[in-house]
Amino acid sequence: MTDVKKIKNLFHQEQKNVHQISKEISCSWATAKSYIEKGPEDLLEMGKRPNRKSPKKNSKLLDRIQELLKEEKDLKIHRKQRYTARTLFRMMVEENLFNGCERYFRKILKKQRVIVDQQKNKSTSHLELDFPFGKYIQFDHGPLEVELKGERGEAYLFVASVPGYSLRFCQFYKKKSQESWGTFHEEAFKFFGGIPENCIYDNDSVLKNPKTKELTLFSCELIEQYDVKMIFCNKGKGNEKGAVENAVGTCRRLFLAGLPSFKSIEEGNIFLQKKTIEHISSESHYRTNIPLKNYQEQIKEHLFPLKEAHEWGVWNELKVDSLQRVQFQNHFYSVPEKFLGARVKVYITPIHIKIYHDHKIISIHERCFINGEDSLELDHYLDQLEKKPNAIAFSKVVHQQNFPDYLLEIRDRLRLRFGLNRGNKEIIRILKLKRSCSSTDFETAIRLGLSYGGITCLAIESFINQLQLTQSLSHHRLRNLPEKLSGKINFDLSPYAELSKKGGSLC
Repeated sequence: MTDVKKIKNLFHQEQKNVHQISKEISCSWATAKSYIEKGPEDLLEMGKRPNRKSPKKNSKLLDRIQELLKEEKDLKIHRKQRYTARTLFRMMVEENLFNGCERYFRKILKKQRVIVDQQKNKSTSHLELDFPFGKYIQFDHGPLEVELKGERGEAYLFVASVPGYSLRFCQFYKKKSQESWGTFHEEAFKFFGGIPENCIYDNDSVLKNPKTKELTLFSCELIEQYDVKMIFCNKGKGNEKGAVENAVGTCRRLFLAGLPSFKSIEEGNIFLQKKTIEHISSESHYRTNIPLKNYQEQIKEHLFPLKEAHEWGVWNELKVDSLQRVQFQNHFYSVPEKFLGARVKVYITPIHIKIYHDHKIISIHERCFINGEDSLELDHYLDQLEKKPNAIAFSKVVHQQNFPDYLLEIRDRLRLRFGLNRGNKEIIRILKLKRSCSSTDFETAIRLGLSYGGITCLAIESFINQLQLTQSLSHHRLRNLPEKLSGKINFDLSPYAELSKKGGSLC
């Protein structure tokens, strides 16, 4: 309104024309002319939008917001992992509970956060940084709450960010150990399509000795493997790596808000990679409005070529106990019976445990993190169970398995025909057949045996041999085979087109 009075005063009192007024006020010629021509009543109506309807702030919307905020409070979700205003806004729009703009929704949400005591931290000033494109990648990690196999626990979210360009890649691991750091470097460089000249880090104890300030042996291995220059921020100077600190929080809120649940670390990291790609494909830079996917394509031109793939882990020498197991960090991992009492070498990665004997791998297990969890492979104990078939009812390794329906059915029929002792022995012998055939052939052979009444180990083995022979014949020219083998062996497998996934215990 002040500008309107000034414009009118210049026109009526100082007798200046519209062109002179627009130049002095720094407004357009049309704006100055419209203000001069408006009467008192028109000026009072300025800024009013009579046809505009304010979005309804209904009780369902407020109840839904309160439900989500209270759920966060009840689950004690880490404050850095709470829902963002934008995430909640999109959720409410998708649920048809809100039809207004995001700015108005933020005002509503702010009041609701006050009710549940979710006050935001006071704003502080930051120094804007500028990094040459493609010359630097920042690495950091932060705490994360996640549910693995139904067990809630702490993990660590690792993030690699191209500073200033909103390109981020994230993965999570249960431990912030050197094998996790190394594996994340390998995956991050693969994601960006090359290796930068410089990598920026916080003063993490895995990378830098907190007492001597010297690089750890692991950092030296990183430099040797990727030929990068490691740059460390000064202690307590978060402004020197603000971009990656923000990236950790952004990835945590965008992709892992609430309490995410996964069956395994691998499943979680596949999910994160998919979400990262979707975000880069759909979003633009917050200042330049250039699509992030354009930056993603361009950065490869500024990076050095990838090195040969490297698997990161640590070696440990362990002894196999009388129960055919090796122990690492209060978890047990099984090996075949013939290695009983042997000393084996174990390679520990963030996700797997690989056991070697005489430089040959003898067993691979998914790494255990849940208290009381062990990884025991049934095949390692089948020879023992064959000698002691009645132990199947009390064997821990058997209790841990979830057997499919066809194995449970053949077990019941074997016990009914031969009795408990021989029935158990037959099912163990059948399980051993899986060592020499594919899972598909194994299942098909058992289902054929159930259909035709051939449920013994010899019968199932015969079905497997015939299936393998059929597959072998299909890969050779019939004219080059003996005349007796020129015919094809056909089975009607249509009843087994959709194999059931239901299962249970053999005991």
